[in-house]
Amino acid sequence: MIGGFSSQIIAGYLSDKYEPTFSRTKPFVCITMSLLGIVTNSLCYMFTFSFYFSMTFLFLTYFLAEGWMSPAVAMVQATIDVRYKGVAMGVFLSVTGVFGTMGTLLIGAIVDDYHISA
Repeated sequence: MIGGFSSQIIAGYLSDKYEPTFSRTKPFVCITMSLLGIVTNSLCYMFTFSFYFSMTFLFLTYFLAEGWMSPAVAMVQATIDVRYKGVAMGVFLSVTGVFGTMGTLLIGAIVDDYHISA
């Protein structure tokens, strides 16, 4: 919780601070944090020799990867017409929730198919 909350605050601050000087700051922050999430998630789940190692990289996953949401919401709100902002945000949050659930299902299927055990 602390990692994800901090990540949201830091990403929002960075994207708002550097947006006037570099107009593509928000997409850059989203892409960078998503790519960092791939690395930290891989290290968290692939190497299970130590509980503390996994928990450290799980914290880093939340700290480095959850910040994409603040700039993404800001981009959606900046580009959508005022009449459709509520619908757009509802669809955005719904789709991210559905794909997050599908990602968990996919990881479970991969673990079952390749007989990976902790």
